Amino acid sequence: MKYIKSKKHKRYRFPKDCEEGLPYTEVIEDGKRIKVCENFEKYFHYGNYFSINFNSSIIHSKFLRSQFILNNIPRFLNLPEYYNESHEIKVEIDEKIDEIIIGGGISGFSALENCKNCILISPNFDDEIFLDPLCKDCSLKDKIKSIIKNNSNKIVDGRFIGRFNEGLVFRLKDKYLVIRKPAKVILASGSRFLPPVFPGNDLPGIISRRMYLKFLNLFRNVVVIGSTDDAIRTALISKSKIILKKGTENFSKKYLELAENEGIDILKVRELKASRKGKKIVLYHDYGKEIVDAIVFAIVRQPRIEIANNLRIEYNYYYKLHIYLPIHNLNGKVNDNYYVTGGMRGICNYELSFLSGKIIFNEAIDEFYTELKETYLYHYYSEGEEESSSISPYFFGNGYVCECEDIKLKDVEEQYKKGYRTVEEIKRTLGISTGYCQGKICSFLVGDYLNNNKLITFRSPLYSMW
Repeated sequence: MKYIKSKKHKRYRFPKDCEEGLPYTEVIEDGKRIKVCENFEKYFHYGNYFSINFNSSIIHSKFLRSQFILNNIPRFLNLPEYYNESHEIKVEIDEKIDEIIIGGGISGFSALENCKNCILISPNFDDEIFLDPLCKDCSLKDKIKSIIKNNSNKIVDGRFIGRFNEGLVFRLKDKYLVIRKPAKVILASGSRFLPPVFPGNDLPGIISRRMYLKFLNLFRNVVVIGSTDDAIRTALISKSKIILKKGTENFSKKYLELAENEGIDILKVRELKASRKGKKIVLYHDYGKEIVDAIVFAIVRQPRIEIANNLRIEYNYYYKLHIYLPIHNLNGKVNDNYYVTGGMRGICNYELSFLSGKIIFNEAIDEFYTELKETYLYHYYSEGEEESSSISPYFFGNGYVCECEDIKLKDVEEQYKKGYRTVEEIKRTLGISTGYCQGKICSFLVGDYLNNNKLITFRSPLYSMW
């Protein structure tokens, strides 16, 4: 049985989310990539979490650039020592497709219903609404199923790989699809949760809300970390406590009342620390400790900005929610070619996400505006609002900010003291965003810590091409 050990500190690692392209979602066996989440119990390991103290700057020294060391590195990492003989994958160039929806979430299917000539391309069609027990009798879920059924001929299973000179490239099951110059692109590729940072935050069993919903029956006793309605929604399912960074509350009145009615405790803390005790995680905080099966983080939804940036869409940092957003107007329009919907514009509410796919086609506009005003995201569109610093909801202590390269918050702090103040500079001095996930987690965390308006440049390919 093979377990994944981290590159430098040799700690056992496990995915925090099943999204393809995130850290430790794959293991290498006999030169083949095996998806961990498809073999969940086989690869989940409650081992001893021994850590080697290794200065991350050493990995970038000339000493480790010798040919002998480079040739032998795969023996000690989660990399193949060789590749099995692969079959040729054909490339199809399509100049007829004119309108594309990238992403298969709620807003993507909502847009598909109104878009006459669109095709929708997505790697998965299991949006959270289908996993959420609170939506067992949700009429919106049935509506989306109906849209999928009625538009099956316009839905394609595939992943956006990136923008190339030849056009937009998508990896389908048995080929690469190249779309030359589509007139309209709707980004419904959603958002993800970033993990909190504290000592022990890399332990197996610290997972995202989405992963928790996917394996609900395996983690019964949990604690939730988060400062928005997503945390309360998760706690309502697990009947657990919520822990958040003091001063970062962004709950709506509606969900605070639900939490109070259901007896959900909300603890506001300054510091966290985790350790393992057998099959349990012990989480220490300002008021004591929690012994749980898993720690579920649902802090703030971060749009998958790497996709928008790869398409040359500008973005900025929204300090109130500590997220990066594509620059767009209230209707989701970026320019004449691009639109953003749902999680890609920071929306976390199911109904609001659905409406965001409608307003692109001038449908349900008043209803969308009314719903939006009930969220903290509404302030992003307010005119004349002055920016100011606020407490980050992510940082509770010196934990890992980059699990691919074993880089801790303290390493970033040391570089900051030396005068390196941008994410790109930290990337060049420490090596963050150079690992397997190519910055899909760490660049956002470091950007938030530095209070930077820009991250790294997300270049093609965004995901592995084989």
